[in-house]
Amino acid sequence: MRFSRSVAFEAGNYAFYLTADDGARLYIDGALVINKINKWRGSLRGTATYRHAQHITAGVHDIVVEYYEDKGDARVRLQWINEDVHPVDQWRAEYFTNADLSGEPAVVRNEEAIDFKWGERSPAPGIPSDYFSARFTRPFYSEAGTRVFFTEADDRVRLWVDKWAPGTEIINSWDKVQLWSSKNQSMNEPGWYFVTIEYAEFSGGARLRAFDLYGAKSGSWGVEYFDDYDWKSSHQDDPDILTNRTPDASEVKTYDNEPGIKFNAGEMPKGISKDDFAVRFTRYIDLNGKYKFTVDHDDGVRVWIDGVLCIDKWKGGRRTDSYTIDLHDGVHVIKVEFYDGAAAAICDLTWSKQ
Repeated sequence: MRFSRSVAFEAGNYAFYLTADDGARLYIDGALVINKINKWRGSLRGTATYRHAQHITAGVHDIVVEYYEDKGDARVRLQWINEDVHPVDQWRAEYFTNADLSGEPAVVRNEEAIDFKWGERSPAPGIPSDYFSARFTRPFYSEAGTRVFFTEADDRVRLWVDKWAPGTEIINSWDKVQLWSSKNQSMNEPGWYFVTIEYAEFSGGARLRAFDLYGAKSGSWGVEYFDDYDWKSSHQDDPDILTNRTPDASEVKTYDNEPGIKFNAGEMPKGISKDDFAVRFTRYIDLNGKYKFTVDHDDGVRVWIDGVLCIDKWKGGRRTDSYTIDLHDGVHVIKVEFYDGAAAAICDLTWSKQ
């Protein structure tokens, strides 16, 4: 199929997002600007989104999309965003004066994050406090791996990655009101992904929160090693020092005491010292109910559950710490950061249902 159209643009810096299953190409004023789908073959991830950014002058420009379907699902979508108006690092938010996202949005603005506690209040001028809806869209770049998407909503929410048709949602709490939802999504290849979130409020309090976390793999840990870690001088001033550092080595592994961690310095990769190092462990797991997490460590350790720092003992010495948490039904991300200064290096994590 070929789609052709002449479009009147305002001057600005635009990003074009072409989503397809299987192959697609984009031309602007006759120039081929997107042709990165393995020469007409589909992406490893099935439906894929590709991005092209350029300055567009004011006036009419010719847009052409060529599309090819091989087998399986068939879909194609082209969107463009004026990034002078809607920056790539913010959500484009559309608010409607009804609960079914019908008609034109009454308010369009940018939101830095989706973390709203509206309660009985209106989300924006001209929008009622009850029986309103909203749509949030944002592209983002992701490396290959698995991400877990979380939503917390009162009343209804649904979430798509790349796709947009009914039945292709990653999270769908539209017909059944469910406060918390979470689902893992495999990013089979590095690239751009386009997220769409739709929300509806009927009556009573209004709440919406959405975020995502890297989750490595199910059933195994993503392990990152940091050699020559200067914990003595840096950990107090910058408690998230590992977050912005590139690991010296990484691997995916399981432990004999699954589903936990049983780590000692004897298993360090070649080239990583057995003293003065740090390790980050990440994985996702399907849990539901009240769980107690216990970590025996020498030296410091931090444990996050769904992005919340639950155990923070970032100091030397041997000790055991625990934390009990009530987990909603669904997928959860566990992240552990550990450092060793000298001598024994121990990081043993277990969890049990209470």
